[in-house]
Amino acid sequence: MLNPIRESLVSLLRWTAILSVLTSAPVLVFAQAASSDLDEIRSAMAAGEYHAAQKQIDQRLFPAPTDPARRYELLMLKGECRLQLKDRMGASTAFKSAAKTAGSSAELAAARANALIVERSTSGRYVPRAGKGGEPIDIMAMESRKRAMNELRGEMWSQYKSKVEAATRAEQLPPIEDVFTSLADMYFLELCANGEATETGAVMQELGARAYKLMQAEVARCGSRVDHLSQLANSSGADARGWSTGRMGLTSQQRDEVKSMLAYLNKIGQRASEYRGIAARMGGNEGKWETLVADVVGLTGEAESLYNDR
Repeated sequence: MLNPIRESLVSLLRWTAILSVLTSAPVLVFAQAASSDLDEIRSAMAAGEYHAAQKQIDQRLFPAPTDPARRYELLMLKGECRLQLKDRMGASTAFKSAAKTAGSSAELAAARANALIVERSTSGRYVPRAGKGGEPIDIMAMESRKRAMNELRGEMWSQYKSKVEAATRAEQLPPIEDVFTSLADMYFLELCANGEATETGAVMQELGARAYKLMQAEVARCGSRVDHLSQLANSSGADARGWSTGRMGLTSQQRDEVKSMLAYLNKIGQRASEYRGIAARMGGNEGKWETLVADVVGLTGEAESLYNDR
């Protein structure tokens, strides 16, 4: 079983890597690919012919396009169609799927923010939190939808402010992991609605840097433990007369520890490799993830050799 700090690290890796490569580029709700068949879909939607547009989208989505940019735009168009057809769940699902194929920070923010506001709305309207006295905001139109996004972000900021402040002072991962996803959602909402994230961007950078530092420390700690266990395993035992009896090896308890550590390191390695790819695609700091991947691969090899050498 992994301890709570390790569990938090594995969960936190995904969000930290994604958000460490984001920029504040202007957000477009849909990428404007130069494609005549997609223009046909857009024209149908502009005319309010959402059923016809939906049919054309599905014809182009199945089988799935090999071009990620095309798949992203089709899914965003599908999300908008489903929303206008009053299919809240279908719209949210399409926007979430689009987020998985986003090729830039702008695309990722647009997909995630749309999914968030649709999920938090009822019957096409976002209702501000009770007690604020705000009127319901229509999310069917894009301009008022952006206003709803800003309203939701403001409410979330008030709700999580104390946790965010605690996370910026944290010396362990759990407080950061506890608020990271919510802060990421606020970042997406601000970036999509305003084209930049002046309020949440700086906090995201601060938490991302702190989390990455703690991750490095955790990998270093595992490395020290593997080295210590290796020295113990390669020490010589002695018989009753004091003569060497050969390599001591690991105890059963130590072997279990190494086995658990291997599973933990494999999770970190898988996530770090994924985030390295995201950084490369989105123009982020690929080098630091490359270094982390290399460290984990090397340490995993040492731990495997120690575990298998009886």
